[in-house]
Amino acid sequence: MIVNIKDFGAIGDGKTLNTRYIQNAIDYCYENGGGQVLVENGTYMFGTIVLRSNVELHIAANATLLGSPRMEDYPEREDVK
Repeated sequence: MIVNIKDFGAIGDGKTLNTRYIQNAIDYCYENGGGQVLVENGTYMFGTIVLRSNVELHIAANATLLGSPRMEDYPEREDVK
């Protein structure tokens, strides 16, 4: 299975926060047996995401994942110590 983050609402303009869209794509892929989450054609700003077993995050050569400059986009997680 290949899941494109754009199908979940991600916008590769380098300004839009895409954390929820990327996470939704990862979760969907995981819940459906795993596969590849594809990031292509753009610059996608994001905060904390959680990768899942059997899910490959594939960043194409024409794509960039850009960490958000805002600390509030990186909440502390209770389940990670």
